[in-house]
Amino acid sequence: MGEIDLIPENLPILDQVRLQYPAIGQLTYTLDDSWDMQGKNLTECLGSFCQRIPSYRKRLVDEATVWLSWTDSKLETYTKSTIIFNFWANELTREFQTARSFWQAVIEIIQYNLRRCPA
Repeated sequence: MGEIDLIPENLPILDQVRLQYPAIGQLTYTLDDSWDMQGKNLTECLGSFCQRIPSYRKRLVDEATVWLSWTDSKLETYTKSTIIFNFWANELTREFQTARSFWQAVIEIIQYNLRRCPA
């Protein structure tokens, strides 16, 4: 899973992500403007994501792992362009110092969910 050459570079980053990384794209819908309806924090929001789209859990871990292979600069840019500002401002600045720590937490939470409920 990596870069797809067929996606036009002139698309906004959010649109590129939704085409290239479908699980992260689905996560952006969970963390949209109404993210607080999905839960009070990242763990609860990801729990909601896992209940709604359980088949994307493993894929989300795989895609987030690809993102963690990027430079800090690219990771910050893509994260700030895809994770809705309201969630970023409320949750990330308080709980996570960097985009890298956010994606590491996403992976840990989803992996825990996969161990707890593998099917």
